[in-house]
Amino acid sequence: MLVFIPLLLLAGFGIKGLQTSRLAARQGAEREIGRAVLSASDAFAAALIEERTFPGPQLYELPPVPASPGFALELYRQALTVDSDQALALLTQAAEAEPAGRTESGVPLLPLIEWRRLQLRADLAAMKVQAANLARSAVETHPSVLTPELLERAGLLLHAQGLDANVLGDWRERWAADERVRSALRSNASLLASSTAPAWILSGDESWWAEPAADPGGWRLLARPRLKALATIACERAAQLLPEYASLQIHLTGVPLMSEQSGEVLARTTSDDFRVAGILHDPASLYAQQRVQTFWLAALLGCALVAACGGTWMMSTSLARERQLNALKSDFVSSISHELRAPVASMRIMAENLGSGIVSDEVRRREYHQLIADECWRLGTLIENVLDLARIERNRKVYHFAEADVAALACDAVQLLQPRAAQRRQEIVLESEPIEPPPVCDSLAVQQALINLIDNAIKFSPEQTLISVRLAGQVPAHWILEVIDQGPGIPEGEQAKIFERFYRIGSELRRETRGTGIGLSIVAHIVAGHGGTITVQNQPACGTKFTLRLPCEPPRLHTEPILPCRAS
Repeated sequence: MLVFIPLLLLAGFGIKGLQTSRLAARQGAEREIGRAVLSASDAFAAALIEERTFPGPQLYELPPVPASPGFALELYRQALTVDSDQALALLTQAAEAEPAGRTESGVPLLPLIEWRRLQLRADLAAMKVQAANLARSAVETHPSVLTPELLERAGLLLHAQGLDANVLGDWRERWAADERVRSALRSNASLLASSTAPAWILSGDESWWAEPAADPGGWRLLARPRLKALATIACERAAQLLPEYASLQIHLTGVPLMSEQSGEVLARTTSDDFRVAGILHDPASLYAQQRVQTFWLAALLGCALVAACGGTWMMSTSLARERQLNALKSDFVSSISHELRAPVASMRIMAENLGSGIVSDEVRRREYHQLIADECWRLGTLIENVLDLARIERNRKVYHFAEADVAALACDAVQLLQPRAAQRRQEIVLESEPIEPPPVCDSLAVQQALINLIDNAIKFSPEQTLISVRLAGQVPAHWILEVIDQGPGIPEGEQAKIFERFYRIGSELRRETRGTGIGLSIVAHIVAGHGGTITVQNQPACGTKFTLRLPCEPPRLHTEPILPCRAS
């Protein structure tokens, strides 16, 4: 578990770093959005101030209130009965003497004066100017119920004189707009009379923002589309300061002027009448860098976890292999100690008996001499195997390749081990066929491998059994050497392990056969050094068959063979 402590520390520091980075990104966004909010607030406040500089439409009585006739009305009546020059003079005098004069019905007199002037103008250019004066007085300064009729008649008169009547179009549009405002004021008169604070009112399908005007009891109305346009312009001016993942929203007396966008409010500013908010509508864009960092941190932690698990597995596997190798070496030391101690003790006892004359019978003496020779041969073979294994592990094993009579080589190996087999009442049978041309191999090494295989067959086969050695050629360019015994066979789970050095089947404490566990390892190295393969398989009835498949032309100077052994 200790190996995962650095990984946990790395994860902790990484998560803390991500949190710090996310907080820094949010604080930076709040600063940027705050600057955009202040800019939009200033722009919208300036737009409202500019709108307030324009006077609102005047209300007029419906119906008009009757008034007493004045001096201007007398002059107007006289102008209707005289010629055009005198009439124009009288009309000018009436307009200057009493601009706010009214007729008996209460209708403002100035628009009627301007209408009469328009009728008396003979010059076309003067008519256009007079038509504008009429529209200004009827729409802006002295509105009344007669305004639509005056605008209509002025347009017809201009058209009859061949002039463009569209010059009055703007005034008609303004009159229509002013009428909508007046209608909203009249329909909400009771509500506005009881309030002194800005409020939203409805008139028909339109909504208006009403605020107290400078004159007592007066109100200024602004249509919502106009306010929305002002808010849009203010937001567009601040857009260059606004990040792409945020948007602005302006609320006037609690009502949003633009389409509402959902999201977290990161910055806001509030005035008496309106509020500007900076909204984070796309958090994914704000935290995109943090997501990338999170991905790479997760990838790093994943790789570190895989490396830690892989390292732990490799370490545990290496330790297990080391323990296994130590156990095998311990078994090897035990077995080789036994292999050396037993024959040495036997030869010492037999040599002492021969030297002291205890054994005087000639037949017994020859038996002792034969036993001493056998033990010497076994010790020599054991020592040679140990030395060969040392050379192989140090990569100092060198094979000397030359053409060899493998049939004679196999016959010599069989004859050498025939006496040992006879002691166990076993029989070794050699079946060989001539191989042409003679294969190239290291004859001593191949003979050593064959001797080790036959010696294994003698040790692990019961008494009075047959051991077969077969030699045959195989196309293309290979020759086969087989050793078949009638022993108990090798478990399938052990067949891949018997070629490992020091490995022996079963426990050293209960093992009855002698050996050190290096013979088959040497055989595998010799076969690999010749570029061949060795396989082992159990016979259908009983016994084991070892098969060496060697090329006729093996690789030269192969000093570090790889074990191509397999069990079948």
